[in-house]
Amino acid sequence: MVGGQSVASFYGRGLRFGDRDNVSVSQVPAVTTIPTGKPGRPGKVISEPILREMFRLGRNIKISQTARALRVHRHTVKKYLRSYQIQRQDYSQISDEELDTLVREFKRQRPMTGLSYLRGHILQLGWRIQRERLLASISRVDGVRKVLRKNSTIKRRQYVSSRPNAVWHIDGHHKLGPYGFIIHASVDGCDDAVSFFSTPAVENI
Repeated sequence: MVGGQSVASFYGRGLRFGDRDNVSVSQVPAVTTIPTGKPGRPGKVISEPILREMFRLGRNIKISQTARALRVHRHTVKKYLRSYQIQRQDYSQISDEELDTLVREFKRQRPMTGLSYLRGHILQLGWRIQRERLLASISRVDGVRKVLRKNSTIKRRQYVSSRPNAVWHIDGHHKLGPYGFIIHASVDGCDDAVSFFSTPAVENI
């Protein structure tokens, strides 16, 4: 999911888009690689329909998220935004009083929802508001409930392992993969003893 506003998934070198309002799903090539005949990497051309769909009014997708989804550099995304004359949606000009009215009405209808649902609701109404302004508005409108949520304790279940070697917890760390190392380790669920730790050298990452 890109930016929480659309369904975008890779299909080879294409992206597949769909949204809640439109059941139809289309598949178009996202990035086309063009040999330049010069030393260095080949050129990459981003599809204009893809960019227009990702930055249409009402979406909240960052350029960095778009670059990761398309597997290109963010400067490439900015370049084709200028080339296709696609304007990003600026933040809406709305006073604190008007914003508080929208937040108050939303909280009246859905008092137990949080910031993510509120941002989606505000975007659906056509307003693009900074996260900090929404948090400040929630504090003004729903300060008591915010304090109650912050002071409430999360009840977690108790974890018990019957004996040593009954359960091992295994995890991996791949951030050093570009340097040829992938870490795998395991700890015992009973006494947290390290069961094994390995760093096999990996080539062609």
